[in-house]
Amino acid sequence: MSSRIGVFGGMFDPVHNGHLELARSAIKELQLDQLRMVPCHQPNHRLQPKSSSTERVAMLKLATTKFDSIIIDSQEIERNGTSYTAATLANLKSANPNSSLVLLVGVDSFNTLADWHNWESIIELSHVVVFARAGENLTFPKNTQKNLNECIVKSPAELFGSNAGSIYLLDGFNYDASSTEVRTRIAERSNFSELLPAVVCSYIADNELYNDKK
Repeated sequence: MSSRIGVFGGMFDPVHNGHLELARSAIKELQLDQLRMVPCHQPNHRLQPKSSSTERVAMLKLATTKFDSIIIDSQEIERNGTSYTAATLANLKSANPNSSLVLLVGVDSFNTLADWHNWESIIELSHVVVFARAGENLTFPKNTQKNLNECIVKSPAELFGSNAGSIYLLDGFNYDASSTEVRTRIAERSNFSELLPAVVCSYIADNELYNDKK
């Protein structure tokens, strides 16, 4: 049986409890052997992060010390330049040819898939698991060579019936925290401690992140 490797990318600026809840859910529901959290270096369609790559990696490591199956993968930071998910998956597939890769994305990100660099190769290299709140729907790119509606599966067991190319919707994920909300609360001097692990709160305070002093 091939191993199952989850791939969870993002700015993590900062990592918050919603990220960790998604990671926990993915590991449990998909029975992942490992989950690689991949901080983005330079986003293609978003503003630059407010904290440095060193700070974001440090917060991720602090937040995940108790998760034996989580690995902080810094390849996009080490690559420099614009970060592309397709390139990250290609690197992981090359290093783990006999493993099944599972890209974890939120429904809002999945619904912009057609705008991603070399997006069709993502479906060729990995499965895609979409986290959504109840009632949220998937939007598929039109006029493509591959009908993504045909890629939808109904269970994790069916997902791993092949090595790549399936899409599974994991709905009912209702954690509403966002990194933007965290940064806004810090800038406004509002309480934000319930949104983050305590060790990340301490790191932010010690390094004076996301406030008017930096």
